Amino acid sequence: MTTVPPPATNAAGLANNALASLTERLLEADETSAVAAEVRPFFDPDHGALGQAASVLWAVGEHAQSLIVSMAESDPAYRLWHQLASAAEHLGDLQTELAATADTLQALATGQGPGLREAARAQSPALTGRTVAASPAAPSAPAPSAVPDRGRAR
Repeated sequence: MTTVPPPATNAAGLANNALASLTERLLEADETSAVAAEVRPFFDPDHGALGQAASVLWAVGEHAQSLIVSMAESDPAYRLWHQLASAAEHLGDLQTELAATADTLQALATGQGPGLREAARAQSPALTGRTVAASPAAPSAPAPSAVPDRGRAR
């Protein structure tokens, strides 16, 4: 017997449902141009899901940072903050690298394939070894040696 989860009533549940629905539509899509249209908002560099997910990680990291007692790796709050900051930074990098996904899919679907593939490959930080700046939606985390601000009011 399969249990169907109750409908989401909070923002996180709605976001999860939206992503699940997007995945279903992508798997059912017959045309690459339809896939490009569906994922355009997801990869949007200003308001896309990757950037929003990075922002969520930064926000949770801010709370973890306020709980840091010591900058030692044995401090659970420090470890959590460090993991969240690292994950947010990785998502910011992915957001930057994947921002042109919808445009590239659309161009490939319209027959501009080989030249466009080479151009995308040449611009990819992962393939060229270049570093990518942190996403503007995700502020940079303080250095691990920085002392956390314990006096911040909530």
